[in-house]
Amino acid sequence: YRKMNGFAYSNLAIRTEMDRSTVVREVRGLLKATGKDVRWTGSVAMVEQIDRALLSERLIAMLASFFAALAAVLVAIGIFGTAGYSAARRTSEIGVRLALGSPRGSVLWLVMREALLMSVLGLAGGIPIAILTAYLTRALLYGVASYDPLILGMTAVLILVVTITAAFVPTFRASRLEPMLALRCESPQAGPENVS
Repeated sequence: YRKMNGFAYSNLAIRTEMDRSTVVREVRGLLKATGKDVRWTGSVAMVEQIDRALLSERLIAMLASFFAALAAVLVAIGIFGTAGYSAARRTSEIGVRLALGSPRGSVLWLVMREALLMSVLGLAGGIPIAILTAYLTRALLYGVASYDPLILGMTAVLILVVTITAAFVPTFRASRLEPMLALRCESPQAGPENVS
C-alpha cells in the first residue's frame, strides 16, 4: 500500500494454479462488488516481473559471453598465425629431420608443443589471476559461489582444445613437407660471386 499524487495504490499478490485470465476476471469482479471507487490498473505475472528485474544482468551476461567467444576466436587466429610462422621458420630443420628418417608424427609434435607450451604458460598465469578476481568480487554475488573449480577446469580444457585445433592445420602442413623441397627452400642461391 502506498500513496502517490493523492491516490492510494495497493498491490495484490496471488498464488494460484488456475489460468491467469480467469483469476484476473474473478479479482476484478470482487473489486466491483465492494462498491468502492477502486480502479484496476493491470496485472503482471511474477515471471514477467522477475524477467524485467533481471534484464540488465542478463544483458551483461550475454555481452560477456559474446566477448568471451570473440576472445576465443582471436586467440585461435593468433595461435594459428604463430604456429604457421614457427613452422615456416623451421622449414630447413623439418626437412633435415624428415630426410634423416624422423617420423612425421615427431615433426608434428615438434611444432605443436610450442603452441601447447604457450597455452600452458598462459594458463599458469591466468588461473591465479582468475581466482584472485573471483575472491575480490565475491561481495557482488548472492547465492552463487565466486569460485567454481569445475568451471575453471572446463575453461582451461576449452583453451587447450582451441590451441590444439588452431595449431593443428599449420603443424600438419609442416609434417607433410617433402624433405628435398624443404631443404631447397632454405639453400642459398648461387649468385654471380659464386660463379668462377
